[in-house]
Formats: sequence, C-alpha cells, structure tokens
Amino acid sequence: MSKNKLNKVTCTFNIFENGRSYSGKERGYVLDNFKKIIDSPETQERLKLREMVGYVGHGIRELTNKLFPGETDVAKLDSGKEIVIKAIPACVCTELNIDDEGNVTHSQEILDNEEGKTLLGLHNSKVGGFSIAARGSETGANTFLNQISGFDYVINPNFANNRGYVLDSTAEEKPNFAAILDAIKQTGVNEEDAENRLQQWFDSVELSYNQNQMYFHELVKLQALYDHLNQEHTTLVNDNDTLKQTIEKEAQQRQSLFAEFAKNSPVVITDAVANALVNPSTVEDLEPLKALLDNATKIDGKQLPLKRSKRSQEPPSPTPSFLVSDPMEYGAIETAPEVSMY
Repeated sequence: MSKNKLNKVTCTFNIFENGRSYSGKERGYVLDNFKKIIDSPETQERLKLREMVGYVGHGIRELTNKLFPGETDVAKLDSGKEIVIKAIPACVCTELNIDDEGNVTHSQEILDNEEGKTLLGLHNSKVGGFSIAARGSETGANTFLNQISGFDYVINPNFANNRGYVLDSTAEEKPNFAAILDAIKQTGVNEEDAENRLQQWFDSVELSYNQNQMYFHELVKLQALYDHLNQEHTTLVNDNDTLKQTIEKEAQQRQSLFAEFAKNSPVVITDAVANALVNPSTVEDLEPLKALLDNATKIDGKQLPLKRSKRSQEPPSPTPSFLVSDPMEYGAIETAPEVSMY
C-alpha cells in the first residue's frame, strides 16, 4: 500500500443527525458506546499503524464479507461463482474522535494510487461522501458498535454531512457521468481506467442495493416463517388448554363416580384408595390400592357373615307333642284349679 498522499480530507458529522429528511436510515447510535469504541486500544492502535483503510464503495467488503479484506481476496458472487479480487485501499483514516455532543471528526489521507485518484476525482466533483464501515448489532431502535474498520467513499452516505465539501444549493442533485469522469481524469487517471473505475463505483451501489434487497426478502421470509410458527404455537397452546380442561372435567367426573361407589361399597374405601383409583400418575400412587388388595387376600371369607342378596328360609322348629295334645288334658288352662281350692 502506497503511503504517499494526494490530499487530506477532514469531515465532521453528528451521529444523532443524518442530515436527511426523506432518505437514509436512523441508526440510533448510543453516544457512550460510540465513544468507547473510538477510544478503545484496538481502534487507537489501528489509527497509529495506518490500518484503518477505506475503499471506493462498500463493494469490496460486501463481496468478501469481511471488514478487513486482504489485498488479494476471494469473493463469492450470488451465482455461486468465486472470483479473485484486489482489495486496494483508496484512503486511510489518520484521525478519529467524537465530542460530548456526538460530533464525529475524522481525517482521511487520499492515497497516491489509481483508487485514491478515483476517490479524489469524485470528491472534486462533489459527488458522494464517506460512510463508516463498522460491525455492530441492533437492539430495538438502537445500534451498538463493537468495531470500526475504516471509512469507504460511497455515492449516498447515510450521514449527508459526512463529506469533505459543502453541498451548494445550486449544484445538480445527480451530476452527469461525463462531468465526474472528467474530474477523475484530471487527477491523472487515463480515460479508459477512469471510465472503468467510475462504472465499478456505480456497480458497487447496485451491488449494495441488490444485497439489501436480498436481505430484505430474506427478512420478509423469516418474518412470514415467524408469523406461521407463532400462529402454530398459539393453536397448540389453545389445544393444550382445551385438553387440560377436558382432563380436569373427566377427573372430576371420575372422582364423583368413585365417591358414590365408595359410599355404597360393602368394603370401606379410604380417601387414599379412592385417589389411587381416580387419578394415579405413578406406580407409587397405587400403593394404597395395593395395600387394600393385599389385606383382602388375607381374609378367610368363609368365617364372615357376608351379605347375601336373599337369605334362605329355615323351616320352623317342631312343636313338642305335649303342647299339641287334647285341649282338656293336663296343662290346659281349663283344668287349672281355682284359687278357692287352696
């Protein structure tokens, strides 16, 4: 990597204001987190060693899926084809700080190579701006950074003020291709290379758009899958609640049935035995029933006056003969002596 510089560009933007009314994305950065990452030993070491480099467009990082691609790296296209690309930096960040108001100031040395000349030509044409390349995660509406790798030069920076120039109110919103090409050529790039590099820059925008569209479609699919699974979960929960209610109702019915049975049973059925009959869930729950049956096997039923549905009628005992003799014979009431006889 060439350490010679063509120019130095310093930019300042505020992490709480993207400078846009109708476009861009609110990142919801957290000041303390942003400060922590900038002031971290890793970031400060990369600044000191001139390793916080940037490229013309985010395309190289997106193709390699790396925040720190090698100078020669392998990129995998959407078609599945793998290509070898040269990830040559166009700039290097040499200063980076943030104040208590969220104003980030960074200085970029534009490198004296073809990539740097392309970046400088775009800058001189007042087209594009710097975009931070960082790794982070989103929690709700907030974005938390955990690493900053550099600043790339893109067509539409998310923070509109992240530019090394002031946008004139009279400037064209979309400068024409030829005007930008001339500005790149003026930095020393021959016409063919300038045209190729400019086209690659626009292509990187399309790549970013396609990548975002792909991520968006994947997000939509994941959201649809989530909704489907959530609906299935809700249905299962409802079915489970219905099943629980059915089980509880049946348990109550069984309990009522056994209570009536226990009331009319010729054998005393305790509550423990009734519970074992109604709703056993483990082998141990059946122990009271087992104990009852064990005790029943020890009883000699022949010695018990077991209840019968209909008792047999025994014949009456015969009347002694002396009680059924002639009525006037001895023992009859008519032959009893009168009291006056005594």
